[in-house]
Amino acid sequence: MESQKRGGQWLKVLATLLVGFCIPVAIYIAYCISNQEVNDNGTRPFLNGVVLIPFIDFGHGTLEIENGTSNDAVVKLVKRGEPHASCVVYVSARNMTKITSVPQGVYSVVFALGLRWNGNTQRFRELKWFGRFDDPLQFVSPSLAEYTAYSLTLHPVAGGNARTSVIEAWQFDAY
Repeated sequence: MESQKRGGQWLKVLATLLVGFCIPVAIYIAYCISNQEVNDNGTRPFLNGVVLIPFIDFGHGTLEIENGTSNDAVVKLVKRGEPHASCVVYVSARNMTKITSVPQGVYSVVFALGLRWNGNTQRFRELKWFGRFDDPLQFVSPSLAEYTAYSLTLHPVAGGNARTSVIEAWQFDAY
């Protein structure tokens, strides 16, 4: 009987600790979301750099993506020979992010630009534009000290050497 009382007391202490911890965390998250920067068009962007689909494998390559446009972007890395994207990342308007731990391989890069990303449907609700980089990226990591690092911009850059092509929504969605 005494051990049952003690077990009940521990349960109460644990519940009190969880409630005492979870409520402040929930309040903090709500505060962060409510104070999140608002885009020029009045919408709240998804959090920059959120990895929507992470790599399954681990590597040493890096890819820095700069989005100098007034639209948010979703960027997909598609490994050659694979039917689906290996990694998908969200880059908010006028922001940049860096993908690390890119495994060795040759990747196509496709992207969508738009406003009001819907995480449920995996689509933008407004101003959708789809593109792809014409040349694939080849990541090689012969050792920890040697790895491939790329930097891409989703906006035109004077003197830039990467060409892009417009693609249809179904082509982007296919990955």
